[in-house]
Amino acid sequence: MTIERKLMWRQHPEAFEDDAKRILLALSIKKWLWRTLESIQRATGLSHDSLVENLAELIERSLVKVSVQKTTREPIFGLWERVGGRSEQQQRLR
Repeated sequence: MTIERKLMWRQHPEAFEDDAKRILLALSIKKWLWRTLESIQRATGLSHDSLVENLAELIERSLVKVSVQKTTREPIFGLWERVGGRSEQQQRLR
């Protein structure tokens, strides 16, 4: 899998715990802008509880954006800087 290399979070990897980095890497794969909870869990190997806890923190930090898949009404997740421009938090990282 090819990962976007010029993402803002990659300039400060020390700011993230290992589980959060796994999620960020899964959301950095060029092939998918958005991923379901299940696909992130498969990609990261994290337990459901750890995944949900870390995703909530990344959402709170304005690094991950949540939306809803129109056909299934399932929540989907993407990096703010890939799916919605740079968030306010990412602007401050510069």
